[in-house]
Amino acid sequence: MSERVKLGNEILEFLKIHAKLNADQSDPEVKYNSPDGSEMETAALLLLDEKVPLNSIDSPFSSYGSGGYQPLNDKKAQEWHDSLKKRVRSLAGK
Repeated sequence: MSERVKLGNEILEFLKIHAKLNADQSDPEVKYNSPDGSEMETAALLLLDEKVPLNSIDSPFSSYGSGGYQPLNDKKAQEWHDSLKKRVRSLAGK
């Protein structure tokens, strides 16, 4: 398994554990309660699609403290989040 696929899967695992889901199910396109989770998911899906050039993938515009993740004051979860973003940037050569 390539490094990009591993990272994509790890981002999805992070989201499964820490992203708050959208409580308003009126729009099935909106999976998360904040754009931060959607940004992370988009990066993960692009990483998993090995046809997408790495240099076209941007670091997700996401902040752990935005309220879209839980628990809000979890230092280890925030460090994991920030590490994932940094690794996306590094893989994309940015």
